[in-house]
Amino acid sequence: MITVPAQVLARHERVAEVAVIGVPDERLGEVARAFVVPRPGPALTAEELAAYGKERLADYKLPRSYRFVEALPRNASGNVLKTILRETAWPATPTRPSRTPAPTIHSGPSPRSRRPSRPAPLTR
Repeated sequence: MITVPAQVLARHERVAEVAVIGVPDERLGEVARAFVVPRPGPALTAEELAAYGKERLADYKLPRSYRFVEALPRNASGNVLKTILRETAWPATPTRPSRTPAPTIHSGPSPRSRRPSRPAPLTR
């Protein structure tokens, strides 16, 4: 069973491509947003995709918003550039949460770097 939101939404008959990223949310911290490239034909709506995903995904994995685009940004290898999608979705403010944990300040050597102490050399 597929439980990755992008793979589930990509199985919809009127979806050509999809990429899912996290966007800020006041209540939950971060929620999913789907960028969808629809197939030519009848218009695809966000409500239709939400209903499709609700049948197949857990509620916390279901994207809270959908953006319809003509194409997804890709690099030379063909991979989707989610960094560009994030730049369009995240506000450009200095309060944007960091994706890397803050460095921990240690007082003294870490327990892993300690070596067993050697006895003092004998002097004559």
